[in-house]
Amino acid sequence: MNDIVFSRKQIAIAILIGLLALIARGIFFLMYSSHPIAGGDPTAFWSYAQAIASGQGFRSTFEPWLADRPPLYSYFLAGIFLLFGESKTAVFAVQAVLGALAASLFYLCASRLLDDLSSVVAGLLFAILPHFLLFTQQILTEAIYIPLWVFLLASLLFPNKNGVSFKPLLVTGILLGLLALVRREAVLPGSLIAVLLIWLRTRPDVKAVVVRSTFVFTIAGLVLLPWLARNYRLLGRPVLSSSAGVNFMVGNNPLGNGAYTPPPPDWQAQFQGLGELERDQKAWDLSVQWIKGNLFDFLHLLPKKFAVLWGPAHNLFLDGTDLLLIPLYILGLFRLTLRKQDWESVTVISLLPALTITMIGLIFVGGWRYRLMVYPGLLLLAGYGAMRFSPWVSSMMRGIQKNLNAHT
Repeated sequence: MNDIVFSRKQIAIAILIGLLALIARGIFFLMYSSHPIAGGDPTAFWSYAQAIASGQGFRSTFEPWLADRPPLYSYFLAGIFLLFGESKTAVFAVQAVLGALAASLFYLCASRLLDDLSSVVAGLLFAILPHFLLFTQQILTEAIYIPLWVFLLASLLFPNKNGVSFKPLLVTGILLGLLALVRREAVLPGSLIAVLLIWLRTRPDVKAVVVRSTFVFTIAGLVLLPWLARNYRLLGRPVLSSSAGVNFMVGNNPLGNGAYTPPPPDWQAQFQGLGELERDQKAWDLSVQWIKGNLFDFLHLLPKKFAVLWGPAHNLFLDGTDLLLIPLYILGLFRLTLRKQDWESVTVISLLPALTITMIGLIFVGGWRYRLMVYPGLLLLAGYGAMRFSPWVSSMMRGIQKNLNAHT
């Protein structure tokens, strides 16, 4: 990939940001006692990983479902088990290294779109963002979901702008497939971002956009094929996940309050004795029927879902950081309206995930964890907003350097 070129200065800064991210995660590990934040999810992932590592395949002693959860994170854990044993410390260490690598690559992504100072700001924010530090010490998909999202952006942004060759797009397709095997809601924003960034780099050649986008989706489909084939063999249908209907139901039922809400007892009784896919279809049927008969109640849930999705995480550090970043987001949005440097790419990367995740969250349901994949784009927007101050900072630095030279 000869069209991927960075300066020595950029490589050095990327390494330093990665080291800072690793140190931050190490300090966080030493100072913060890990507490699971997602109910039974960590136990389920650990159980699936144990079965995989022992040669039993993707099965769990914690829950009976065969395709309820996308499999990649469990296979990631199983790989660590085989290399280092069943150690949470080993898992957290590998996740810390992966997060540090993502911080380095995120800075390089930002350097493709922002000026030197602003890309450093974006990279530093990514390296020390408390949200990302927290998930270093969790047995949850976010630990690899965010790095994979950054890797996807890197595959699209690293090549120079004179067209998009097929070699990096091969990587894009692989990463898009892997993201779908971690979190199924990544399919829509990941696909849209891939197509739009390809278009921005090949326009006005529509044929090139179609050919390259088709290539990416074909590769992603090949990555998904073994999982889909396995589910077809075991369940009779090539599903990506067997819980879409259940996730729809916990957000849309008579007891709904905007968060994950179990259905009423009379609904739950109807799931007795059903198979995995039958359970999921029954969940769809019950929720859709309820919405048709109670449209006002469904609409009344939407602002509550929005508040849960974008509301506080009820953690001082996380919520405080979110508040501190708001001015940079506002500046970034203002600069987007002025159509400043690379505004189209920044718009796609920062706003498209936020819009798609909001749409999915309103249709289904999602807490603050659900919006975590939006943060790389938001931090890029923050860096873009910081460009408003770059001329002032550069002028100040030149003045300081001038004074230093005068005294020497």
